[in-house]
Amino acid sequence: MKSANKPIINPIEFVNVTQAIIDHFWSKVDKRGPDECWRWVRGKDGDGYGAFAIRRRLYKSHRTAWFVTNGPIPKGLLVCHKCDNKPCCNPNHLFLGTTQENTADAVSKGLIPRGDLSFPRMYPERLARGERNGRYTHPEKTCRGEMHPWHKKNNPSHSVGENSPMAILTNEKVARLRIMRNSGSSLKELSNEFGICLSQVRNVINRVSWSHVP
Repeated sequence: MKSANKPIINPIEFVNVTQAIIDHFWSKVDKRGPDECWRWVRGKDGDGYGAFAIRRRLYKSHRTAWFVTNGPIPKGLLVCHKCDNKPCCNPNHLFLGTTQENTADAVSKGLIPRGDLSFPRMYPERLARGERNGRYTHPEKTCRGEMHPWHKKNNPSHSVGENSPMAILTNEKVARLRIMRNSGSSLKELSNEFGICLSQVRNVINRVSWSHVP
């Protein structure tokens, strides 16, 4: 029986990491003093974090550094930086935390501007308000009337069944498909006959889709 206190590990991440992979990882890190940042010297992702490939899959370098030093990362937790230096891989600069804890840490350090330092208060002239709002500048793009999502959701005849531009079947074909199934036709035969995949055939037969057709 599994221990109730044992952390839940992501089974996908860092599977079968060998010592050769670990050595290869650290060779791409500029190790310095124990209290200094250890900079990742290779490629980075779009957010500025180091990117390390293991068996053709990319991992963030700081998460890899935590794993090879401390073991698996419990599911749902982030590897956060004390130094706020994204390429840093020094395990002494890393800690585990939830999304809320990571955000609170950023706010306490002033990394997320709030109040008088927030964007709306710092640059009110850049906000699209009043006649500069999109509803005024591009009224043709505003979802109103029959184009509004509320109308689509509450109007069952809108973009449903054969009214949908993506529909392959029609109400007549759906009725014929169900009759053929009741007459003994196989799912494969129906798939070939109507040009739809097996899962779509099952959904039609079980009325998961096209339930409005008698």
